[in-house]
Amino acid sequence: MMLGYEDIVKALGKDIGIFPFKENCIRGDSINLTISEYAWSLCRGEIWIDNNVKAYTQKPGTGSQAERYVINERETALIEHNQRKYAVILPNSTTLIETQEIIAVSNKIGGTYHSKVKIVSKGLCHIGTYLEPNYRGHSLIAIHNPGREAVLLKIGEVFSSITLFELKTPVSESLIGAPGSRFEILSQCNIHISEEEKNYLSEQWKNNPQTIIQKMKESAEYTHFIRAE
Repeated sequence: MMLGYEDIVKALGKDIGIFPFKENCIRGDSINLTISEYAWSLCRGEIWIDNNVKAYTQKPGTGSQAERYVINERETALIEHNQRKYAVILPNSTTLIETQEIIAVSNKIGGTYHSKVKIVSKGLCHIGTYLEPNYRGHSLIAIHNPGREAVLLKIGEVFSSITLFELKTPVSESLIGAPGSRFEILSQCNIHISEEEKNYLSEQWKNNPQTIIQKMKESAEYTHFIRAE
């Protein structure tokens, strides 16, 4: 059974935990996910960004002011421009992005990931994947850009969503899937993770569903949301 808004709200704190919790993250039949500062490009490229925050793959002509950035292969795709941070999706390339949100679901909840219209309308897409029962941690999502132009995504911007389902028969609680943040995938892709990135993504509490739920319950955003329901 697919979970709708009311079903998701009822399951929060029991079978579903989200941290950080954002009041507008729960939609009619899904949960929105946002871009974190942890993103890595599988390709190398140069881009120039002008004062209108438009990205170019070649230096603009004389008279145009633009700042140059270099994205190295299998290294961070994060840049800071005019005091705002962006994940860069180079043309004809793939960028791996960790979500800001840490998710925890019980052994009777599964799900699928979907692209947002705002993202696909920019020519981007991701190959759909799924959320295993008993999952806990960040979600690693691969964003593809088959186009010829670079795309900038703001840190904190909604870029994906999870549709959740209740399993007819819960799986064994001992069947815990791959750890959150998917370090084995990053390793297979030869992604160069800094020590700071590794420490942040592998914090022990992010692998504990009860701690994730507790942090959610203690947050001001969740308290305000529950009181408004």
